[in-house]
Amino acid sequence: MALQSILVVDDDVDLLRALERRLQGRIATVRLVTSAAQALVAVRDGPRPDVALVDVRLGPDSGFDLAAELRTLHPGLPVILFTSHPSSDAVVRGARVGALGVLPKPVEIDQVFELLELRLPVWSEQPDPDASLARHQWNFIQRILHRCGGNVSEAARRLGISRQALQRKLGKNPVKR
Repeated sequence: MALQSILVVDDDVDLLRALERRLQGRIATVRLVTSAAQALVAVRDGPRPDVALVDVRLGPDSGFDLAAELRTLHPGLPVILFTSHPSSDAVVRGARVGALGVLPKPVEIDQVFELLELRLPVWSEQPDPDASLARHQWNFIQRILHRCGGNVSEAARRLGISRQALQRKLGKNPVKR
């Protein structure tokens, strides 16, 4: 996927500037905003970005809610969430709102590109609202594990959980629907 534009949403201006420096030369247009309201205006009034990179905590606003709103405005828009406190709950909530994934801070730009290059067609569709949380979690874990070439330790690191916890989850049978 050749990226031409990215929308980055975080209430930390210093982090925004650092991400902007890392993205320079790799993406033609980098739009930075510091709130959910600014992000919605940017997407409604400006050209649709190729991807949105959204912090989970946006001051009083929720990055999860923003991701859902962005995907409602543009159902095929890839949204990647990032957080200082990655957890399996964040991964599941991200999957429920249709995010490609949840990355830990500091965001590694190569991980953003990897998520976009390896994404499966299901990510361009709206998530199934009737699927159980267990099903969303199982599907997301399987995608991350696939992206890590089956390396459980690397998948656990990306998911923000221990290797043992991931092995326990993988040992369970996948949940139907």
